[in-house]
Amino acid sequence: MIHFLCLDTKTLYLTIDRECKVREIIVTLSVFFLIFVVLTTFEFFLVGEMAKNYAESELAIDDK
Repeated sequence: MIHFLCLDTKTLYLTIDRECKVREIIVTLSVFFLIFVVLTTFEFFLVGEMAKNYAESELAIDDK
């Protein structure tokens, strides 16, 4: 923040506001990415469980 001392007040506020918006955008994108990763992992887990159950049921049918 030391480099802001040489700027006038209007430029200072615009720069701080711009930094806040950039920080807000980064946080928002990070949250969406985290949600995407969690949902994708959960989906792969569910698909794996369904495939495992299907394979077990096929083995049970073949054994009869």
